[in-house]
Amino acid sequence: MTEAVLEATISAALDGERVDLSVLRRALAQENGRTVLASFVLLRAATAADPIEADERVAARTRATLLRRTRGWFAPRHLAVAASVAAMAVAASFWLGAQWQRAATSPSPTPGVAVAEATRAPQPPSPTRMLQFQPGVDWRDGV
Repeated sequence: MTEAVLEATISAALDGERVDLSVLRRALAQENGRTVLASFVLLRAATAADPIEADERVAARTRATLLRRTRGWFAPRHLAVAASVAAMAVAASFWLGAQWQRAATSPSPTPGVAVAEATRAPQPPSPTRMLQFQPGVDWRDGV
């Protein structure tokens, strides 16, 4: 049995996991298996007896770091400001587009021309030839 399998089996048994009893018996039958078991038990007892209390300075520094992270660019306040700026930019672009389109389509007033004539809608061109279709000759209904 390798040392890694021996240690893993004993550690799993101490953790309350299911282990193969024959493998555990063989591990504990060896001298180094009993040494590993004693080491694990002493280590767990030492860590359980040592009450770890966080230093107040460390806790305050950790709280400050966490607060600083929540106050970053993804804080709700910053997201609301960014959304407002984006909405104003969209509205301004629509308004500017409408202004430029209106300026491009309206004719520029020339000196001596009345404003009413300059803003009058253009007339369609006069026809140059007439096309006439006769039913039954040029087309048929339902075909």
